[in-house]
Amino acid sequence: MENSKKIFIIEDDPFYSALLHSFLKLKGYRDIHVFSKGTEALQQLEEQPDLILIDFDLGDSAYPGKRVLQEIRRINEQIPVIFISGQKSIHEAIQTLKFGAMDYIQKSDHTLERLDRKINELFHPTSVLTSMDIQKKNKRHKFFMGGIFFILALGISISYM
Repeated sequence: MENSKKIFIIEDDPFYSALLHSFLKLKGYRDIHVFSKGTEALQQLEEQPDLILIDFDLGDSAYPGKRVLQEIRRINEQIPVIFISGQKSIHEAIQTLKFGAMDYIQKSDHTLERLDRKINELFHPTSVLTSMDIQKKNKRHKFFMGGIFFILALGISISYM
């Protein structure tokens, strides 16, 4: 099922941005834009993305993810922003939420599962699904998500050989 939502990914790690892009494509999203720098995404913000996924650090001390979020909020307060980061600091996670992020997902083996849940909450209101349906769906997809992560990682590493 193809989904018409526009999603921006702001991630400086090419492997991880490819992983997120591939995951979203598997979920039916086709209008996905990948940026390695926050400033690049900010220049395209007039395209009105339905969701922005952003890394905390971005490898850019002048424009780290938190600053990019502040600029996004200055331009448009309505765009949902989810941080996906390797940062383990609770303080940093809380700061991003205070600045208006929808969520902060720490990079781990469960990242794609948590991201899938958040996107479903955002784009497919849970009022349509009962909590039992959600639990069943999560159990079925738990194994699926781990397999996707492994297959994507393997495929990307093979393509770089």
